[in-house]
Amino acid sequence: MPFVVVRQFPGRTHEQKKALAESITKAVHDAYGATVQPVQVLIEEVEPDTWFRDGVPASAAMLAKDPRPVS
Repeated sequence: MPFVVVRQFPGRTHEQKKALAESITKAVHDAYGATVQPVQVLIEEVEPDTWFRDGVPASAAMLAKDPRPVS
């Protein structure tokens, strides 16, 4: 039973998450020949201030690269 975990920042709609889960399910089915029923997809939303890359929180990196003013 394939189990796929997606970790992402919050901000996607329920419809976008559902579309992603459906696409992943189809991709697993196509690649493994698995039936669609046992494929499980978990979407975990992680806050940018808890996700670090090279010791820098993603929230800081996002602000540094985003040219829009912070309100």
